Amino acid sequence: MDVRKVLDYALEREREGFAFFNEHAEKARHAAVGGVFRRLADEERSHIRYIEGLIAELAGGGAPASDPAIADQEHSFFSARAASE
Repeated sequence: MDVRKVLDYALEREREGFAFFNEHAEKARHAAVGGVFRRLADEERSHIRYIEGLIAELAGGGAPASDPAIADQEHSFFSARAASE
């Protein structure tokens, strides 16, 4: 299995989810509905950042400097996998 292809696929799906929720947040007629869509879009954004961090780590570049939350993670997917091998 090509891990990079899996991560690229996951990243694309998360970006699609973000676009969907963001678009519907802007179109919502009720504030509560718009708020739910915005929260879901924010969740998708955090998934995007996380997957981008995994891709950077896989490429040997570490986590992106722009997202300290990812850089501070002590047990990412790849470091946990390496520890178990």
